[in-house]
Parts: sequence; structure tokens; C-alpha cells
Amino acid sequence: HHIVYDIETAGRDLEDFSPDEQSYLLKGIERYDQTEEDIRERLNFWVLTSHVVSVAMYKPEENRLLVIYLSSEDKSSKEDFNGIELYKKSFGISNGIEEAERELLRFFWEKVKNKNDTKYRLVSFNGRGFDGFFLMLRSVVLDVEATRNLMGGSRYYYNEHIDLLELLTMHGIGRRYSLDFVCRRFGIESPKADEMDGSKVKEMFERGEYDRIAEYNVSDVLATYEVFERFRRTLGKALGI
Repeated sequence: HHIVYDIETAGRDLEDFSPDEQSYLLKGIERYDQTEEDIRERLNFWVLTSHVVSVAMYKPEENRLLVIYLSSEDKSSKEDFNGIELYKKSFGISNGIEEAERELLRFFWEKVKNKNDTKYRLVSFNGRGFDGFFLMLRSVVLDVEATRNLMGGSRYYYNEHIDLLELLTMHGIGRRYSLDFVCRRFGIESPKADEMDGSKVKEMFERGEYDRIAEYNVSDVLATYEVFERFRRTLGKALGI
């Protein structure tokens, strides 16, 4: 059994930090030929300056999708998403973003842990480089107990976790590609087709477009699954996936 997963993050504003913290975050701009705008953009993807605002998971053997996300209120719903049962659960931010994020993380860890009767292998696109370590370290920040090591398992035998970006680079031999570019070259519908990408999540979150973020996250995880299926059909026997 597999769980294909993907996350979306949204950074805090630079002004949310104290003057000393801002100075620290802006340190090195001239040395690395960066601008303040570059740093503001990167706040979206740094563990200590950002929040997990959505996590999408797909269980292909069960044909079930789940997306958990931060929103204006707690709510749950089920709907059909292109023939797949989609369960949506949101966590309201009225008591603070971090408290909602904490509840989201607790829910996530319960869903990805291996049960006695079912073992789930994780599938991601850059999960070891971003999604997995981000979820684990946000859990440290928010004092939430993890149920499994998202960075664990062998990178070469794929028994615990298949990171598709590692397969695309053959563990660093080739260049890194974006999910959007991979989908286009593989003939898979890209979730970025409507000019949506991870850099837009923060402004959408600020505008209260929570459901749109969740739907984009779901599209991302389904595209990741399609890339996984291509690898499984072609290199599956050779690589043991």
C-alpha cells in the first residue's frame, strides 16, 4: 500500500519578526547578491518562518484522496474529484494559525502511521528535500509527536519512501527538474497549467482562498502519483518499486 503526499506552505511577513530577527534574516543579502524581496520569498519555504497550510494524501490502492488544510473554520466534507472519493477536512485559524497547524499535524501523523495490518510506503516529489523534513521539523517547533520517520528508509531500495525527484536525478547524477516540467515532458496534465504554483500560496492564504489552496494541493498530489506510475511501469522491476 502507498500514500502519495504533498504539502503547501505559507510564510509569515518579515514585519512579524522582531527588529533583531529581521536583521538576522536579512543578513548576507549583499554577500550573496540577493534582494530583500528574495528573502521575503524564501520565508515561505523556511521551517522557522513558515506554516504548513495544506497536506494532500492519496491512497491509490483504495482510490481515496484526503486533504487537510487551514481555513476560516473547522469543517469536513466528501465529494467526487474526477472519479476519486475526496475527503476534505479544515482546521479553523480563529484561535491562531499555529494552533490550527498543530491540529493539522496531529491529524497527519495519525493518518500516515503504519497500522498492524497495513504498511504504507510513502511516495513524494522532493519529499526528502522539502515536504518530509518540513513536516517533521514543524512538528518539533509546535511540540507535536511524529509517528514515523519521513526521512527514513534506504534511498536505493525504496522500501519506506520513494522520492521521485531522487529517481529523476538518479540520486544526484542528473539535474533537478520541477514537477511542472516533468509533467509536461511526460505528457501528464500539469497542476501548474493555470499559472498556479507554490509561490502564490501565501497571497492566496492572505486573501482567504483556503479551498483553492487545498484543490491545488490535491492536483499536485495526483500529478505526483501519475509520475510515480510512469516510473513503476518502466523501471519498477529493475528498481524494485
